[in-house]
Amino acid sequence: MKIKVKTINGIQIVPLDDMVYIEVNTPYSYIHLKNEKKIFCMESLKILEDKLNSFGFFRIHKCYLINVNAVSKLIKN
Repeated sequence: MKIKVKTINGIQIVPLDDMVYIEVNTPYSYIHLKNEKKIFCMESLKILEDKLNSFGFFRIHKCYLINVNAVSKLIKN
């Protein structure tokens, strides 16, 4: 599955499996990928949350949306 996101250069198509988490940098977001690259996205976290909610993404903080499928362990601290 893939998602279209607005970037500074236009539209980029990103495979959901490549996405690890999304971090907000008001009013824009950074999509962090498995290959440790990141995409500067010109959409708010709320818009991305609405797009990704049904694909296993979960908002853990007001600034972070994670791909639950990319979580390998939880550390209690």
